[in-house]
Amino acid sequence: AVRQGLLRLLDSLGQRGGHRVGVVVFATEAWVLSPLTSDYDFLRLKLAELDPDSPPPETLAREEDSLKSGTQIGEAIRVGVGVHDPRFPGYQDLLLLTDGEDPDDLKGLDAGVAAARNASIPVHVVGVGDPTRKSILFRGDVPLEVTLQEGALKKLAQEAKG
Repeated sequence: AVRQGLLRLLDSLGQRGGHRVGVVVFATEAWVLSPLTSDYDFLRLKLAELDPDSPPPETLAREEDSLKSGTQIGEAIRVGVGVHDPRFPGYQDLLLLTDGEDPDDLKGLDAGVAAARNASIPVHVVGVGDPTRKSILFRGDVPLEVTLQEGALKKLAQEAKG
């Protein structure tokens, strides 16, 4: 669903032109899938390479961080801010697509939000899932239960001026 939404966003941006887009994917670690580019065909290829059953190894816990798990939203925001071009403050945005589940109970979020605010980059949030019940996602044959953390994501967007 996220990939399809991003592809539709690229189609819309392509009609307007002039926008550069970068993509950061994240699980345990955040990783720059693509730096800022206006080459939407390149971005489509990069998005097509993503497989939820086999996430990029760069997004998974390293052996020395084996106790670390799950989505690190604050780190993803911080890395996303780092992708932006500092020459254009006030003309950049970060779009976060997530269910909002974070094993650290969003404790690392403050650093990501602070980085975005310091760079004058608003963080807009698109929540994926259902806030009223658990949704089942699959990584291969392994079912994962997630619930959209709507309240936390609304607060994030407010604090990050999105």
